[in-house]
Amino acid sequence: MVVASIIILAAAIAVPALGPMMTSNQMAEAIGTLNGLLTTAQAAAKAQGTPVGLRIERAFRTTSDGFMDKSTGWPWLDHQQVRILEFATTKQVVFRYTPGSKVQELPAGVWLAPGYCVRPSTPEFQVTSLAETHLLHTPADANAMPYNRFDTFFVVFNRDGELTRFEHVEPATGAGKNWYEDRAQAYWAGNDVFYPYVDHPDDSARSVLAYDRKVWDGINPGDGAGRLEFLGRDARVVHINRATGAIVEGSPP
Repeated sequence: MVVASIIILAAAIAVPALGPMMTSNQMAEAIGTLNGLLTTAQAAAKAQGTPVGLRIERAFRTTSDGFMDKSTGWPWLDHQQVRILEFATTKQVVFRYTPGSKVQELPAGVWLAPGYCVRPSTPEFQVTSLAETHLLHTPADANAMPYNRFDTFFVVFNRDGELTRFEHVEPATGAGKNWYEDRAQAYWAGNDVFYPYVDHPDDSARSVLAYDRKVWDGINPGDGAGRLEFLGRDARVVHINRATGAIVEGSPP
């Protein structure tokens, strides 16, 4: 009985520590995955002589053909994924994703956010506004899902393989920064197939925050100051070297 009591006591002490340990391991995994994808994207940009971007986005259910599955309503899943996008100039100047290309899943417990979310003069407002899920594809399209700028953002290398803010402006409309032809949301209109175009209003990120999503979700969404305090206290910050694409951990920007 004494031995059994000791085992139970040890288990009671150890179990609370498992949460932080698992989160730490998942953070290391997420940052390691990001580092590998940055290296791949930079090498592709240099080899092809064209901009290459990473799109970090909230994952979604897909059909067997790789398209977004909206058959049962809201398609979003509780983790992020990353895809490498090439810059297409055939019809419109956009980043393009083709169903069937490799998408890298990130750990469920740890999410990534763009470093610029904590940089403005009123960062608590910025954190709250970026986390609102209300931004629609451009043009506004009933067939496309809205996206969230806190969960979905870009990291872009220019044609020389250097990290860039990529303040791209779409020539036809004079709007937009990181345009994205979302072929995962193809739909029919009459006899033609259309793909929504995403106009992401923010520049490419130069630093990334890795944070515990469960803790984040436990903070009141309207409490921008509380969420900002959490990010400043607990998020791991990685800066991306402009020339090498390597990541270096540091303090928030």
